Amino acid sequence: MAKNGERITLLELAINIIELAYVLHRGEEMQMECFLDLHSGKILNIPTNPDLVKRLHHKKVSDMNFNEKYFVDHLISDKSSYLYIPDLFKQNIYNLMSSFVNEVEKRNFVDSQALWNTIQSEGGFSEFHSIISGKQKLYDLFIEFRDRTYKKFAIGWLKENQIKIISANQENLIN
Repeated sequence: MAKNGERITLLELAINIIELAYVLHRGEEMQMECFLDLHSGKILNIPTNPDLVKRLHHKKVSDMNFNEKYFVDHLISDKSSYLYIPDLFKQNIYNLMSSFVNEVEKRNFVDSQALWNTIQSEGGFSEFHSIISGKQKLYDLFIEFRDRTYKKFAIGWLKENQIKIISANQENLIN
């Protein structure tokens, strides 16, 4: 938000919204840090798994004292040209699951109460996924819903960072 009469200029970039939606919700198990190149709109994925990094750099495990922050900081020399892409999985997963259950209820699926029960419990995502994976129609509905929701989250994240998507089929990215 602009302060004291400042005018905010939107940065316009051609961005792969599907890739951005994915990396915004990558989860800890992916072990990577992600950055948006503010010149090209491309996403830079940097692996942070120490064993993988060591293999990529052809070093023996004992030859390299891995420090994730040092590694990432030194790979990106011009930090002003990149915007860090946070992992929003933990922040958004409950919202995603509860919104999906609301969608399931609208369609009168019998699984809605079981889904509500699982997302209220600890470790709910695994059990939630287990329930929907056993029912192909429900699973397909969830994947479609998840992808659409994550795109909306990604577009919201871009707006928060004063970035506008420029693309030939921009309208299709939102739906």
